[in-house]
Amino acid sequence: MLNSGRVRSEFAAFFGPEIQPVTLEVPNGHPQPQGKAIYVQSSGKLLFLASNLPALPDDKAYELWVIPTTGNPLPAGVFRPDNKGSGLVVNPPLSAGVSAKGFAITVEPKEGSAAPTTKPVMVGSVS
Repeated sequence: MLNSGRVRSEFAAFFGPEIQPVTLEVPNGHPQPQGKAIYVQSSGKLLFLASNLPALPDDKAYELWVIPTTGNPLPAGVFRPDNKGSGLVVNPPLSAGVSAKGFAITVEPKEGSAAPTTKPVMVGSVS
């Protein structure tokens, strides 16, 4: 039987100013691009965070797409990564109630596109 007091006591040491988080990576490897979307269907609110994205030419940008359960992909924001490869999209103008089955990132002209023009460089499905 699990003693919840003991569990709390053991894990309490992992919170606070003295912790030292470490990310392990493949030696001499390049970190892989990653993206995390948090979507609230009822309000259409969306937060997207990306990391380790390659830089793009000045005339290009990454574009985030909502892949609805029916219909064509919906544009959800254009962004360019910073010098560390991080990107962010916060609350793009999306209609409330769109049922998403996934999200994708494509490389588009810097002003964005009405529909994807390139193969996705990153995709994710709603679980």
